[in-house]
Amino acid sequence: MIFDASSIFVVIKKMRPDVSRGNTTCELAKYELSNALWKKFPLNDSVQLGEAEKLMNTVIKAIELMNVRSPVGPAYSTSLQG
Repeated sequence: MIFDASSIFVVIKKMRPDVSRGNTTCELAKYELSNALWKKFPLNDSVQLGEAEKLMNTVIKAIELMNVRSPVGPAYSTSLQG
């Protein structure tokens, strides 16, 4: 099964990184998930820091269990040639 960042976030909110085992996502999902956590938990709110760290650890576990793919091929290539 292919998971996008929002699907992985649902798994993470339920604290179930094992659900992602063996499934696939794109490399960009790591950054999208980190950004979602950054927006959810302001850096100046130390009360929520523990919860943010817990969720980030779950993000890392979930991604480590997945097949992470990078886009390849002519449609994804960029060229600086004129």
